[in-house]
Amino acid sequence: MIDDSEFEFAMKEREFLLEQALERAEANQATAEDMEIIRFECGKPKQSSHSQQVLNDVFADFGNIFGKA
Repeated sequence: MIDDSEFEFAMKEREFLLEQALERAEANQATAEDMEIIRFECGKPKQSSHSQQVLNDVFADFGNIFGKA
């Protein structure tokens, strides 16, 4: 079992990693790991490549349907 000081250290480390990831994201230099940290801390799971492809297909369909004059 971890004691309070270990828990506090772990939380400060997580906060530091998040701050670093956010700074890189704001500078348009975020890595895939940075995005995983940000998503994890926000409680948002990583999107699968399949779900991303489905969204891309939907947007393409909308463009084809509504983009025609």
